Amino acid sequence: MVVIRLSGGLGNQMFQYAFYLKLRALGREACFDDISGYEHQAETGVVRPVQLSVFGIDYPKCNMNEVVRLRDADMAFSSRVRRKLTGRKSLEISDRDFVFDPGMLDKNEAYFTGCFQSPEYFAGIEDKVRAVFTFPDNMPGLTDEIRAMAARMETEKSVSVHMRFGDYLAKQETYGGICTTGYYQSAMRLFADETDADFSGHSDTNSGTDSSQDLKPIEQKVHFYIFSNDTLRAQQTIESLNLPDNISVVMMKDRSEDEGYLDLYLMAHCRKHIIANSSFSWWGAFLSGSHSVIAPTPWIHCSDGSDLTRDGIYTKEMIRINPRGDVTGKYRPLVTVIVALFNIEKYAATALNSVLAQTYDNLEIIAVDDGSTDGTGRICDEYAARDKRIKVIHKENGGLSDARNAGLDVMTGDFVCYLDGDDRMEPEMVEAMVTAAIKSGADIATCGYREVYENTASSDGGTITKEALVKQVSQFTARDIKRIVAGSILSDSHKALEIYLCADTSKRMIYNSVWSKLFRKKTAEGIRFQKGKNSEDILYTARTFVRAESVVVLREPLYCYLQDRGGSIMNERLGERRIKDEIPNWLEQIKCFEENDLSDIADRARFILYRHVIDYDCEFSRDQEMKHYSAELEKFMDGQKDRVLHVASLPWVPSGDRRKLENYVKSPAAYVKKVLLYEKTVVPVKRAVKRLTGAVRWMWDR
Repeated sequence: MVVIRLSGGLGNQMFQYAFYLKLRALGREACFDDISGYEHQAETGVVRPVQLSVFGIDYPKCNMNEVVRLRDADMAFSSRVRRKLTGRKSLEISDRDFVFDPGMLDKNEAYFTGCFQSPEYFAGIEDKVRAVFTFPDNMPGLTDEIRAMAARMETEKSVSVHMRFGDYLAKQETYGGICTTGYYQSAMRLFADETDADFSGHSDTNSGTDSSQDLKPIEQKVHFYIFSNDTLRAQQTIESLNLPDNISVVMMKDRSEDEGYLDLYLMAHCRKHIIANSSFSWWGAFLSGSHSVIAPTPWIHCSDGSDLTRDGIYTKEMIRINPRGDVTGKYRPLVTVIVALFNIEKYAATALNSVLAQTYDNLEIIAVDDGSTDGTGRICDEYAARDKRIKVIHKENGGLSDARNAGLDVMTGDFVCYLDGDDRMEPEMVEAMVTAAIKSGADIATCGYREVYENTASSDGGTITKEALVKQVSQFTARDIKRIVAGSILSDSHKALEIYLCADTSKRMIYNSVWSKLFRKKTAEGIRFQKGKNSEDILYTARTFVRAESVVVLREPLYCYLQDRGGSIMNERLGERRIKDEIPNWLEQIKCFEENDLSDIADRARFILYRHVIDYDCEFSRDQEMKHYSAELEKFMDGQKDRVLHVASLPWVPSGDRRKLENYVKSPAAYVKKVLLYEKTVVPVKRAVKRLTGAVRWMWDR
């Protein structure tokens, strides 16, 4: 016979009963002592009755003689004498606080005391436990008002927040200093930005009522429901948090302890949870079936004054936050990867495989087949059949921008990133950028990339070996950045834009491509790529950077960019693309900065644009077939003459670039001729000198 002593409040009783269910599942004969555990409380006038009946549970009670036997507590004279002579032979066993002891499950005879506060004690029967702890429709105090609130919680982006004071303040050395303002600040901010899709996985096992069909999901706000035994103090805590505007806070009414199960009922209907170091709110989260639960670490203070995370109470799905507000557990938001594909059956499998090989697995992969006429669409469907994370969109051909927009229209992730169908990701790309974004709180994460060459021949006519086809782009340096965080460089958005628009490519740590970036959904919300335009990244990146509060920059090259694929839009109609797409996008970018009162950034963008135009003019002049584009570029710059001179006069413009801009606007033709002459005469001499110097050094070293 195994006897379990019931003690504590409702949350503790539920752990004790779940332990009982596990023992019964293992074939043990078990029952409860529902008297002894409350004797000391009766003496102080604080009586916490057994509340399991709220679930309709009629538990088996032990015979008190059995309790006496197991505890070896017979008060007869002979028994007392025996204990004095031979010692007490009690089978009373107490659990270790919040630590799972598998040996407890092996006992055939025992008198168990403690709370058994670990889900490991009922591992394998979780569904049965949830079924037993179902709230009946006729539960006392379950009013129509409470039912309606529960229904709203199931349709809203609802988060229960448990703020416990009372005995937690009285026992400061044990429970206090754990669920601090920093804890609640970080926890609520994590959930404040989550998407509707993140709230879609709620289980209504314990609903006890049907959700109203006419209740519409709340799209704009996350609703935080505050449960507390001291609503005044809870209100003061909330006011001190300086929370974002996109949330709603609902302060729940104070309830007496004998009605606390009504709060538990409501908690179980919320879709996400921020719990205190409390078994009560732990059960509210567990009964909801939610996999998004934030819990404090440590759970209690140790007697020696140290803080210890008691792993037994935590489940693997929990996000853990310490008193300082640092995330110490796994926060794994959903990341949407949009893969745009058009007539690239040769590369499609490689691209999709690189996404499936990511070390970060909480992915929504949207493969957009942009009207392919080869086997690309079939390959996408084959991969979708293999992995349920892949969704395929087949659409009429509309170009890269339109394909990406189609993915954005259906995405549900917290973050979004992009992959071109002929490129690939390094396995750690998503995880590295998500981790950096979460740790820094940044709205955009950007990384380095590798250029992959498929068809390019070397300048001396030789063939480039496969090993040489991949080169790391050395665009990341720390010279312009002062703050370094855990291998990443954190910058505010204004500073990030300055780096993004840096003319010196050796310092330009942020490339304008979208495929090297990860965007929070709120940052990219409503922003779309310009349909029918190439160089679409220029404007999209600008708009998201303007909206972002901060950007985190990773040095590692995590994206592999195919440069010279035959048939690529980057290789086709180069002159036309730069005239009709690229330059108009740069102008739109400048307009975006000006509309957001970023005049200095707009000037930097103009500087980059004018440099590009001058370089393009020189490039087109080298090729007879492209020469006619030069006239269009020169006409454009003539119309920008005053602004070019204004930019040239700015103090941050390097002296060499200042002369370049001034000389070009005076006479574009003369400037281009000078550059071409320099390339024909001076450059070959410099190369010869360099080769000669290298040969001399080689002979000297030998």
